[in-house]
Amino acid sequence: MTRLYASAGAIVVCADLQHPRMLLLEQIRTTGERQVVAPKGRIEPGESPLIAAAREVSEEAALHDMRYVAYLGQEAYHFTDRDGTPAQKTVDWFLFATTDTNATARQTEGFVAAQWHDLPDALTAASHASFHEYVRRADEIIAWRRSGPLDYSDTLSQTVWNFSQPANALLAKNPDAGVALCGSAARGDFIEGWSDLDLIAWGLEPASPPAIALRQLADELSHQAGIRISLHLSHPDRDGANGLERLHTMKLHAVLRRTHIDVPIVAGTRAASLPEVPHTANLAADIGHLRDFAYQRQAATPTSRRCGPT
Repeated sequence: MTRLYASAGAIVVCADLQHPRMLLLEQIRTTGERQVVAPKGRIEPGESPLIAAAREVSEEAALHDMRYVAYLGQEAYHFTDRDGTPAQKTVDWFLFATTDTNATARQTEGFVAAQWHDLPDALTAASHASFHEYVRRADEIIAWRRSGPLDYSDTLSQTVWNFSQPANALLAKNPDAGVALCGSAARGDFIEGWSDLDLIAWGLEPASPPAIALRQLADELSHQAGIRISLHLSHPDRDGANGLERLHTMKLHAVLRRTHIDVPIVAGTRAASLPEVPHTANLAADIGHLRDFAYQRQAATPTSRRCGPT
């Protein structure tokens, strides 16, 4: 049997789009090995990947004021544990931005230095080649925003944090339930005054108290933030009677199977099991087109408010 581990981490960059330096931590492991890594760590019971990533940044680098920007995808790899047992680890990577560059390395875990690097230098400095893919994705998002120019959205960040913490608490007694971000809020191309916040939940009956509470929370935050927030409840075994329900189910499968890069879990956890689902969409290849389309629409109607799904 393969032993499973789940972790989450963050690429943390300066909020200045023109000088997007990235935080890396130098660590000396108990084996004496030196490595340069981004903040990351194990997802604790009851945590969503997003909350775990924020906690790890706080614990390992003493940074607390993080803007949520985007989800960068999930890394997965196999290895052999110390006792010889086959193991697999997944790492959900997020992109955060901060105006606080006073990072302090956590010495109790072997971190000896916290340094800010230009993104090209970060690729050279980072110890693990598999991590480079996520640095490049972060760079693509930053470059797209800089060319706009489109600053990081405080509205998006505050709304995501204001939803994730209470929603995670609401789902504490529902171990197979969760909520994920979809669309522009996950991809990193959320635009103030134009984009909506799209959420999809699973593992709950529509009339159950947690589902009702999640809807109420989404409605309250929508009113406070002045943006449209959609929350769809779906089931992996329910195809739906119409195209919209099938779309929700498709997104749900993407979330639970963890195969696409724009569906981060922000509250609750991954479902314990799900039947195999065929995947034909190459979502990663479409992201550049989606961002260009969003910016063109925003530029064409700078004062109007769009209606419809993200």
